[in-house]
Amino acid sequence: MAVDVMVAAYGTKALDSIFAAVVFVIVAVVGLVVAKVVAKIIRKLSSLAKVEHAIKKRDLDKALLGFSLTDVVAVLAEVYIVLLALGVAGNAVNSTLLSDWAGAATTYLGSAVQGIVLLVVGLFVAEYISQRIKNSGILAANLIGMAVEVFIAYNALVLALPSLFPQADTALLKDSFSLLLMALAAALALALGIGFGLGMKDAVAAILKRNSDAIEMAIFSSAKKKARKRRRA
Repeated sequence: MAVDVMVAAYGTKALDSIFAAVVFVIVAVVGLVVAKVVAKIIRKLSSLAKVEHAIKKRDLDKALLGFSLTDVVAVLAEVYIVLLALGVAGNAVNSTLLSDWAGAATTYLGSAVQGIVLLVVGLFVAEYISQRIKNSGILAANLIGMAVEVFIAYNALVLALPSLFPQADTALLKDSFSLLLMALAAALALALGIGFGLGMKDAVAAILKRNSDAIEMAIFSSAKKKARKRRRA
């Protein structure tokens, strides 16, 4: 009799486990399918709106280091939906560990999205301003453009880091960036000095060439005056 009860109990537990596993798999698969569909819709809408074309037209396609804005948004949406599905699956099978982990991951992702938005906007702004400076034709345009791009992108990273990694200490990054700014300022000053010097050399040479006759006459006239004064003395 006791054996029958034990077998029945084990059978019930086995059935419960199988049922829980089936429910978990179904919810997880549904969540994954929904995530894929949403990501596909995002990419389709982006294509219809010509988002990437507009970005490329403004020479901003390199701002995200090879990643496209559409892919970033689609992947974030996909991961978020999958995490939600795992949380639902965890609750369905009474798995506190899984549901708590999925909840924590979802909360972190919400915070990380804020940091990613800051970083993406910063990279786009940095690339846009840098391109405008490089195309302006001013002295040392490439160096100035690069320095401005690094400055904006680095500040965006420092602002985004607490959202991406809540425990991260940005003090070291700020100190390192101060040293980097000093080095860039020194390099920029040197480049401007050299460029200004070379530019002045060409300008002086052109002035001398245009006024060589007048300069020779002035020198000759000055020499004659000095000679007359010596004779009178």
